[in-house]
Amino acid sequence: MESNSQEEVKSGYEMPIKPILSKFLRNRDVSLVFGDPIEVGEKKIVPVSKSTYMGGGGGGFTDRTEESPQAEGGGGGGRISVTPYGVYEISSEKTSFKPAIDLKFLLILSSIFTFGLVWLLIKASNYNGKFNKK
Repeated sequence: MESNSQEEVKSGYEMPIKPILSKFLRNRDVSLVFGDPIEVGEKKIVPVSKSTYMGGGGGGFTDRTEESPQAEGGGGGGRISVTPYGVYEISSEKTSFKPAIDLKFLLILSSIFTFGLVWLLIKASNYNGKFNKK
């Protein structure tokens, strides 16, 4: 790694993605998953999330010669994703986890949707049966 940075100083060329990637590499610790605790009254709230990041880049540099002019090139890209999972509530009595998505609500919603779909299918089959009988 040392020789690459020395070459960059000599040529004056630095890959554009390098400052962004070095920032994420320096800061990867537990604070990317567990947020800073927030104090609310007697409770502490600790947010929990899943963080993913990907990045890539490349570049090239050619010294000027008599046949070809000096050339530089580079490119990069990346993706950062943070998915909230929930929060930990910490009090003097207990510690509990509260998910970001209420599973009971999702269960009720999916049950209503399923029963509604079954009801529509039954109605549709009864409706088609009336026309087929002669």
